[in-house]
Amino acid sequence: MLKFLINIFKKTPPIKESFGDSFIGGSTKIIGDISAPHGNIRIEGSVFGNITSNKIIVSSTGSVHGGLKGVELINDGEIKGTLVFNNVLLTKNSTSYTQMKTKKIAIEYGANWEGISRMNLNVQ
Repeated sequence: MLKFLINIFKKTPPIKESFGDSFIGGSTKIIGDISAPHGNIRIEGSVFGNITSNKIIVSSTGSVHGGLKGVELINDGEIKGTLVFNNVLLTKNSTSYTQMKTKKIAIEYGANWEGISRMNLNVQ
């Protein structure tokens, strides 16, 4: 029997590493930093801390108080803190009090944004 199990495990293909999406639900409150540099995060709850992720989406019920860093940000909720992204979209429903460093920014009519923006080709 042991020989049989060993043969099964030898034939099992290795598990491929995958980078999935993370979801922070509306009733969730996180205090602390989040790091998912190769994944995507959708926030419908509250985060008090820094977030590093490939793509961050803050939904209409979401709020973040802290620094956010990544490739792409879509804010439809509330953000207070610093932003470092290649691409930023502030939707018409969003509220943002930020210091921002980005390559590209789009602000929809109706968005509430207060802060400083620095357009830079070398965002890191």
